[in-house]
Amino acid sequence: MLFLGALWVVPHEVYREVVERGIERGESEAEHIRTLIEQKKLIVRNGKAQELALFEEIPFLSIADKEVLALSRELHCTALIDEKHARGVAELFHLEYHGVIYFILKLLELKNITKKEALFYLDKLLRPGFYFSREKYRDVLGVIEKLSKK
Repeated sequence: MLFLGALWVVPHEVYREVVERGIERGESEAEHIRTLIEQKKLIVRNGKAQELALFEEIPFLSIADKEVLALSRELHCTALIDEKHARGVAELFHLEYHGVIYFILKLLELKNITKKEALFYLDKLLRPGFYFSREKYRDVLGVIEKLSKK
């Protein structure tokens, strides 16, 4: 996913992975993301082939990561990636990037989700083994609290 001002752009492969497969698995956040797409708060699109070609030969990147990086480069916007290798490639191409926690906080700041939903998604992140130090967790809880009062 990518953040461009107040606009979120979702590459097609990310849509397939997160929304279509998420709905098949019964993941509630997939339904929420689909609703944001229906409300035009998220836009699904492909990047230009010439941008995608720059990342095609990098074997350790997923198709979704390649699409995110290509669109980030094309649109000059923030890439939302958590995978270590994809972050390294973003740095090589001088692309701004953040992880999924940034996405949750930004959605809360833009009032696209509630405090309760932000806490729910944060909790879901921690279950599959997403590493998060206790200090960072407390910091994020503080930011959620602050943003929910705005």
